[in-house]
Amino acid sequence: MKYLLKRLAIFSIIPAIIIVLLLIGYALLDPLKVLYKYDTYSIAEINLNRDYISTETLLNNYTKEGYNSFILGSSHAMGYKPESWKTYLGDQANVFSYDAYSETLFGIYKKMMLLDSLQIPINNALILIDTDKHFFLTNKGDGAYLYRKSPILLGNSFCERASFQLGHLGGYIHPQFFIPYYIHHFTGISNSLVQSKQSKRVMEIKYPENWLNSPNLEEQIKNDPDYFHSSWFYERTGNEEIQDVQIDEDQKKMFEGIKRILIKNNTNYRIIINPLYNQLKINNEDIITLNGIFGESHIYDFSGKNSLTEPRQNYYDRFHFRPGVGDSIMNIIYKNKRSGI
Repeated sequence: MKYLLKRLAIFSIIPAIIIVLLLIGYALLDPLKVLYKYDTYSIAEINLNRDYISTETLLNNYTKEGYNSFILGSSHAMGYKPESWKTYLGDQANVFSYDAYSETLFGIYKKMMLLDSLQIPINNALILIDTDKHFFLTNKGDGAYLYRKSPILLGNSFCERASFQLGHLGGYIHPQFFIPYYIHHFTGISNSLVQSKQSKRVMEIKYPENWLNSPNLEEQIKNDPDYFHSSWFYERTGNEEIQDVQIDEDQKKMFEGIKRILIKNNTNYRIIINPLYNQLKINNEDIITLNGIFGESHIYDFSGKNSLTEPRQNYYDRFHFRPGVGDSIMNIIYKNKRSGI
């Protein structure tokens, strides 16, 4: 009996020691960069919560940088270069890419509300719409730490801050996170297990615009003749699929809330339906609704099958288009061309 109790004690102590060491490592290293404040954020080693990073970067810099022009959307915002946009806006425009991974309508609405509450001028705006169902969510959602909303956007209550921190801690203590993280942190080894938690594109953030970009992937495309036939892509059917109607009363109310903020700021804005690799076409009923809210002259639909979505060379992978596509779009929407795509 004593032997059994001794063995049980040993087996209970070992997990306790591991948990204590993990918590110490979390507190000292802050691998997900949510415990302490930072002047800048880098996600070259570990993917971080882009919603949180973008919000913190805005709060750190908006007074100093005088932001007044905003790109709002998902990680597809990496396809829109702030420098390119400024050529249409003029030198007085100070651009900030206020994007988030897997952004939603709820997220864009809350970001607009934050800008308005801080009395940050919104002189110009690009609002990026995706055609997948996830984009049209009208609640905060939860899920993996990468996609949680910054507590600042949700009222910054104790409960929201606690939920946010616990979500990140939960992601950290999962073996699929902390094992590859510490392998790389202490050895520098970058095997397939480590790369599953690293940014596979080795993203860089350009400051002060907060623009997420991938120069190393451009280099890979240049040097790899088979890049566009790799596992980053899949064969499309060749047929254009029409998305189901996504804008119901809840979505309509949020779009109308966004419109009120735009009108209040006398914003020069464009609503862009992104040209995604899946060639999923936004439903025409949703276009009619958007036209009714924002005005047809503000809506630009690049979804579906067209000259931007056909070439694989326009994409980094099955999800993200390259900045050259964004340059083409800006050339169209600021010269009022509505055909030829």
